[in-house]
Amino acid sequence: MGKTVAEVFDIEKNSVLAAAEISAMRIDMENRCVEAKINPGKTVHKKEIYALQSELCEKLGIKNVRLIPVYSASMFSADYFSDIVHEAARNGVPTNGFFTDCTVHFSEGRLNIELAHGGLDILLKEHCDKIMQKIIREPFLDYMLFIASANDKFIKPIKRIFLHDMPKYRFSTYLYHWFW
Repeated sequence: MGKTVAEVFDIEKNSVLAAAEISAMRIDMENRCVEAKINPGKTVHKKEIYALQSELCEKLGIKNVRLIPVYSASMFSADYFSDIVHEAARNGVPTNGFFTDCTVHFSEGRLNIELAHGGLDILLKEHCDKIMQKIIREPFLDYMLFIASANDKFIKPIKRIFLHDMPKYRFSTYLYHWFW
């Protein structure tokens, strides 16, 4: 068993993050940065990760600490969706209002997001699908497809992303996962 975040950074072992095992670590002395892949054992909200990163930067007197959680694909659930939206916003996707009151379900490897207020065309134009794929792929080591659907009829396949017609009164997006 490897060292934990608490052991390496000399912090209290009072959270899932502090108890997470470090699987890989890179230290850049010139730029005063630390990057560590961690295995927390359960999903942790990004806000908690950002708070610990800031705390460690201050404690160590360095510019940047990046903790990268690595989860098994089976740990993914719809509960993680708020973190996906938050990360998409940090990556420049206009998320305000688009995901308000949306319905999110995850079963059989499929994340179903029903947008209550429309806007799918704008989200696709802003590459929300690709950004969300990247956000999920990094911690869950998972490939996924982003599919906007209406009537199971494909209009145009684009690489690994498929677009469907949308019904007039209901917008939904599907993120398909292929776990390895």
